[in-house]
Amino acid sequence: IPQPKLDAIRRREAKEAERLARVKAREDERHRKQKEHDRKQKERERQLLRNRLEENTPAVVITKSALVERDAELLFRLAKGPGARVTLSIPFIEEAHARAIEPYAPSPSRRFKTISRLAQAGVPVGVNVAPIIPGLTDEQMPRILAAAKEAGAQCAAWVLLRLPGLAGVGRLSRKL
Repeated sequence: IPQPKLDAIRRREAKEAERLARVKAREDERHRKQKEHDRKQKERERQLLRNRLEENTPAVVITKSALVERDAELLFRLAKGPGARVTLSIPFIEEAHARAIEPYAPSPSRRFKTISRLAQAGVPVGVNVAPIIPGLTDEQMPRILAAAKEAGAQCAAWVLLRLPGLAGVGRLSRKL
């Protein structure tokens, strides 16, 4: 390869390396900011629970995050005092469906483990099968409820997925 072509190739490679370094730096900064935001959000949540305890006010936490385990001791104290309950949303039991629909959320098995840990810590815990997606998750509901009960859930609720664009489809109507 002639020297001028080699020089051109090296310049392009150097430019591409610089571009990739800038992209990585932006991604690292974004990741750092997200971690800082999450840390601050978690501290705000803990402070809210502390306030509920100080004010003798019950608290209900509805989440899909396993991070709620960090507050098990505080939630236990609330449960023994003014009252507390944690409900974990688990729309899927099949890991593949969960990853496809909720790629950044904890896996179903991790959420069941959270239910178990909270129940063992003495925190009243339930499961929310939500959203139920007809034809996809409706047949998973019995297995989700059984697994949640086995993990220690004391109650359950469900929410059907609402699709506004299909208003009136499959809905019973009645004149008043």
